[in-house]
Amino acid sequence: MGNENWNKEKVLLTEQVHRTELELFVGRDDELHQLGELFALEPFPYRLIQLHGIAGVGKTLLIHKLQERLQLGSGEFFTIDCRKTSRIANLSSRSVLDVVKKLYRDDKVNQFIDFITKSDRKRILVIDHVDEHHEAEEWIRESVAHEVPEQVMIMVAGQTPLRGPWLNSPAWQQVTKKIELQKLSFLDVNQYVNKRGFLETSVSYKLWNATKGHPLALSLFTSRLIEEKNINLQEQFDLIQYMVEFFIEEVKHDRDLRALIEICTILHFFNEDNLSYIYQQPVSETMFDQVLETSFVKQGKNGWFVDNFIRQLLNQYFKHRNPRRFKDISKRCAAYYRHKIFSKPDQEYLILYISEFIYHLGDNMITASLYDQSSPVHYSLQSIDESNFDEVEQYFEDRKKQALHYEVDYYQLNSEEKYSFKVSKEHNQRENQLIDVSYLKQLGYDVFRIAKDHNGQMTGLSIVIPINRKTIPYLKEMPVTRSYFNRLAKAEMSEMMVDERETAGYFIRMIDVVDPKDPSRRSYLLYSLMPLLLSGGRIITSTPLKMYQDILKRFGFEQVKGATHFDYGPNVPSPTYMLDVRGPKLVAYLDQLAAQLEQGSGLELPRKSLPFSPREFEVAELIMEGYTNDEIASTLSVSQITVKKHVSNLLKKMEVKNRALLIRRLLDYVKNSN
Repeated sequence: MGNENWNKEKVLLTEQVHRTELELFVGRDDELHQLGELFALEPFPYRLIQLHGIAGVGKTLLIHKLQERLQLGSGEFFTIDCRKTSRIANLSSRSVLDVVKKLYRDDKVNQFIDFITKSDRKRILVIDHVDEHHEAEEWIRESVAHEVPEQVMIMVAGQTPLRGPWLNSPAWQQVTKKIELQKLSFLDVNQYVNKRGFLETSVSYKLWNATKGHPLALSLFTSRLIEEKNINLQEQFDLIQYMVEFFIEEVKHDRDLRALIEICTILHFFNEDNLSYIYQQPVSETMFDQVLETSFVKQGKNGWFVDNFIRQLLNQYFKHRNPRRFKDISKRCAAYYRHKIFSKPDQEYLILYISEFIYHLGDNMITASLYDQSSPVHYSLQSIDESNFDEVEQYFEDRKKQALHYEVDYYQLNSEEKYSFKVSKEHNQRENQLIDVSYLKQLGYDVFRIAKDHNGQMTGLSIVIPINRKTIPYLKEMPVTRSYFNRLAKAEMSEMMVDERETAGYFIRMIDVVDPKDPSRRSYLLYSLMPLLLSGGRIITSTPLKMYQDILKRFGFEQVKGATHFDYGPNVPSPTYMLDVRGPKLVAYLDQLAAQLEQGSGLELPRKSLPFSPREFEVAELIMEGYTNDEIASTLSVSQITVKKHVSNLLKKMEVKNRALLIRRLLDYVKNSN
């Protein structure tokens, strides 16, 4: 009797957990709509639907949500979990019923027999976690596809897309539909966080930074935030370690492969060339293929890349594990791209190398604001002509109706260091008054660029005005631009009066987005300005917004004397900034930028802020560089026992329990002092 009650309680608890998960479900509208349409067709257009995506992205939960959405009872829905098939030998040669009998009790087996034999309604057979058994794919091809009736939609879920025979056979290609699950968008994260009881947008930004929309991580970190308010999510080492083990399982037994993966998590994208340079020895084709076979590596336009969330997670893990090695790899990455810049590449690759070189210089604000690649939404930049100029006009009509105050947080990778982009309602209203679309149109359609997402929805807009004989009269008259051009000496103005088919430079007039809450939208538009570095002229802009000003200074822009104006209001000074990249000045600029950003970036502790002895400061700085106790003893010519005493004293003085927390605390002191 007791056993029976316990089983009932277990079933009730499982059902309650299941209901809660479905209640907290967010996003996936496109996937659910697509699957629902496929299920409604008669007959099914595909024999097999494959859902694939990285571990923890929510494949199983999506399937349960689909079951709820389609109102399928237990008789129309059956799941085979391949995690339970590990004990079944020769899986590929067994019938589906035989496998079910080995996995489940009699009542479940009878349920499957009823499921497979009834023909009055459509049903779904789910084969989940297909990656967990090396014979599962062959079993699906040889047994499942042949034995399961055509009225049953077969859904296969796993981390990697089906390969091998699935790709080699035109017949399987025709009857297989692959759907990749991406991570959640920022808006999805915000909705989930609200459901969990946090209504402050700042919490959404904090969780977005920590999880990049990864559903499992979002659930874990949100629950931790409910338990302990005001914590640093980047210091939840138990959760981080749990997720790292989750993903690194594929490479943990191969030391060389793991070393390459560490490099891959620091690079934005990789290929055999940059991996060999940074690894400091040739990477064989076999080893490179092993990297590509991991479930979290994908191919993109510029090579291969590690999934953004996993990249952030492993990046943080490797950085804490060995800060010195992490720093050395980062320096080699920057050195690689500097070398590529001066190897006379094509223009398309040159801007890519420059942007990656700047990224690997490691300025926190620049990487946080320009290199946010977290969003699962893909953006594209489109030119404007007569046929679509009405979209620009409509954009500004809509903007006038939604002139709101907003504040967006941009976070540095692997930390909770944030930069707040604040824009007042008054600024937006004034900008609406200052922008005259009809007037700008006279300068040419090419001054406008619009950003769109993968659904064709407009997400933002930039206005960048070329400087030449045609545009200068307008630039001298327009608010915001006139303060710079009316102060130019005759000789400077003469240099800018080039033919209208040429440019003496560019004036960045506006960067704006439709929904400012999503930081990735503005990041995309800011990053899209990178090609201006190759313009061979002057890049000029003016803004009263502090974060924009700070970004410009980090990029080496200099404030122009006598060009500050008050076009945004009598109490709102707006400085003008200029960067000169004419001719050979680009080379000097890049080296100067590297020196500027690296200045003060060493791991030197502030002597006045910490209660350490001179020897403890030496030990602490070597710990931050990733030295072991043995290496510290050798470097300082002391015994290991002495080093252990110093480390123990440091832990006590910093009130932390372990070396990882000590490094984190010390790095915070370095960051604050810089």
